[in-house]
Amino acid sequence: MKNYYYHLPIYKEMYGLLLDIFRRVEKLDRSHKYTIGERLKNECLDILKNIYQASRARDDMTKKIYLNEILDSIIHIKVLLRILKDLGAMSTKNYASFQEKIESVSKQATGWSNAGVS
Repeated sequence: MKNYYYHLPIYKEMYGLLLDIFRRVEKLDRSHKYTIGERLKNECLDILKNIYQASRARDDMTKKIYLNEILDSIIHIKVLLRILKDLGAMSTKNYASFQEKIESVSKQATGWSNAGVS
């Protein structure tokens, strides 16, 4: 069975956000790069993994578990981004851009979860 998870809009949006996060983390001070930056990257990678797992889930209950994990990771990302902004490690403009992108992923995950559609 072929999986085309990488064609899902949520996957594409999250993958783009992951690339942006990687680029932004490279510019952080060392003190933030290896703490908050690494956590941001790992949360994004976890979301991509869970999108894949949800797309492969054979039943709605399993799918909901992965989608809930995605939503939990989104909350973590929002908090980490806010910390970077409040520490002055990220501009308000960058923060707003990241928030817009993560909110798009959140809406798609919520819609997917509510629809129960693979």
